[in-house]
Amino acid sequence: MRTLSVSATSLGREPARLSDLLARGPIVLDGAMGTELDAHGVDTRSALWSALALTTAPDVVREVHSDYLDAGARVITTNTYQAALPALIRSGKDAAGAKRVIAAGVLLAKATAWAAQEAIVVAVGINCVAAGVVWMHCTRVGCYWRRVGGTSGRWGLRAVRTTRGQ
Repeated sequence: MRTLSVSATSLGREPARLSDLLARGPIVLDGAMGTELDAHGVDTRSALWSALALTTAPDVVREVHSDYLDAGARVITTNTYQAALPALIRSGKDAAGAKRVIAAGVLLAKATAWAAQEAIVVAVGINCVAAGVVWMHCTRVGCYWRRVGGTSGRWGLRAVRTTRGQ
């Protein structure tokens, strides 16, 4: 796992900057979402794994984010690791529905961070292999990506937590 770049955004406030948090000393990252969802009784046995909870148990996803913040985490990761467009489309979502699921993961994490009333960095979680992402670059403006076949885009978050394979 690799964490990239310097900051992320919250709802309606100045973005929390990872560099600012690090300047204060060590920081705690959140932990496993899927394991915690399982512990809360959410079924994660589908091909979408923990991403299914974005539509079936969003309150539990928010609770897990909150639990990590209560335990001292100052960086939380969106529950979007397995929420790649190809995987969501294979599960029966159309492209627009798949994008709404991904957006829900980002909004849940951002809303939880905003409710904490302190500096929290929200990192977007992405499984680069599942998403077909072959190139990613993060700047102070945002994270840009290029997918197999040449399509590209930009996330509004500037901290990305990613895995490039097993």
